[in-house]
Amino acid sequence: MAGDAAQRAGVAVVNFTPVDGRVGGGVGATRELGVDPRRFPIVFRFAGPNVEVARELAASLPGVEFHDEATSIEDAVRRIVARTWEPAS
Repeated sequence: MAGDAAQRAGVAVVNFTPVDGRVGGGVGATRELGVDPRRFPIVFRFAGPNVEVARELAASLPGVEFHDEATSIEDAVRRIVARTWEPAS
């Protein structure tokens, strides 16, 4: 894992950017551009401050998936790939 490699190298990997700001920006842009997340897969995977608010923001747009640190990056990517191959609803 990248975090393990960073620890072995003596590097601290920290991101304190509130998650709700990043997800809110993505949801807002999706709405503004008229993208339908039920047809174009949007999967967020974030950890950090305000994760519960971010989860609510993602849930406000049907078809958007939100995963936190309990989901590995690999599993989030698998969801994107699976959603890409699903027939549009």
